[in-house]
Formats: sequence, structure tokens, C-alpha cells
Amino acid sequence: MQNQTWMKEFKDQATFRLVVLNLITLGVYNAFYIKRQSKRLNLYLDKNQKIPDLLISMIILFSYLSIAIMIGRHFLEISSPVENLLKIADQLRWAFSLLWAFEAKNRINTIFQIDRDDDEWFEGAWSFIFGAVYFNYKVNQVCEIHDPQRGEPCVEPQSSGV
Repeated sequence: MQNQTWMKEFKDQATFRLVVLNLITLGVYNAFYIKRQSKRLNLYLDKNQKIPDLLISMIILFSYLSIAIMIGRHFLEISSPVENLLKIADQLRWAFSLLWAFEAKNRINTIFQIDRDDDEWFEGAWSFIFGAVYFNYKVNQVCEIHDPQRGEPCVEPQSSGV
């Protein structure tokens, strides 16, 4: 990492808490976590680099749609077309969330000028497998590395000219 600053405002919560809330809300909490972190990331990005609001809206929409179809499936007699809608909504939610994970990973590595060889590097493979949960874990890990008690502050990044 070229600069010795870090992102205390990106540190949101314990990763275990994020996982539990995602399970309880059937993934809807994840969509709002993504929205919150995207707003934070966009503060440090030029207009053409920002994570699009449309992407965030699609993640939220398909998260709610998946739950609505899932609940409807359990309370109503439904046919295979509704099953197909559920599958499509889940696949779209997954695809948009995956796209967000890669966009967030790339942008945070850029904002903080993190080199691939650094311990702070946000990895693509882990982003693919765990998405927003990995993003949260990695932020917490990096803030721990740069803990003020160890002599390196976990503070705000440098702005990229917004």
C-alpha cells in the first residue's frame, strides 16, 4: 500500500454479524450493506469511476423480488412458471452482487493504491466466492493491520479529486 492511511469509515461491522443478518433477512441485508459501502466508495471516486446507482437498485430489487416469490411459493399453490421466476430472480441477484463485488474490489485497490503483493490487496477469487462478506472481512482485516495501537492509523483515504 503506497499511502499509510486507511478507511475507518469502511469498517462497518463484524463479518459474523453480516453473515447472520444476511441469513435472517434471506439476503436483503446484504443488498443494503452493498448500498452503504457503495456510497462510501463513491465519495472517493471520479464521476466516471463511481459504482452505478442502477446496479445497486437492481441488487435491492432482485433481493426483495426473490423473497416475495419465495414466500408466495410457500403459502400459495404455484406452478412451475413461478419456480422459474424465483430461479431467474435469484440468478440476477447473484450476478449483480458478483458484479458489485468485483467493482468494489477494483475500486478500493485503486483508491488506496494497493499493490498486488501487499497483504491489503483485495483478491478477485475471494471476491468471486464470498462477495460482500469478503469485502467486509477484508476491510476489517486491513483496519486491524493498521490498528492505532500498532502505530499505524486506520484513517480516511486520500480523495481522488471528486
